[in-house]
Amino acid sequence: MKKEIYGQCHICGRYGKLTFEHIPPEAALNKGKVKAYSGDEVIKSLHGEKSHYQDMQRGMGKFSLCESCNNTTGQWYASTYCQVAKDVAFSRNKI
Repeated sequence: MKKEIYGQCHICGRYGKLTFEHIPPEAALNKGKVKAYSGDEVIKSLHGEKSHYQDMQRGMGKFSLCESCNNTTGQWYASTYCQVAKDVAFSRNKI
């Protein structure tokens, strides 16, 4: 059973159940396991220091939006963003 996450939606500000917001969208090749580094940890790694990351099993993202806002933002930009991401990812094979 999945644990429900409650908090304040980062768009509308209402308190309630939050949904997992894929950042970038799931359809933009963000479905699988990733290692998420904070900006500070990336800088550490660039200086040869040991850095830490968070394993994310279902793509990059976080619980930050209510269901309504999550769906709305997907309608605003997701299809265009996903097409650009796929064009960039697959253009490497055409060079």
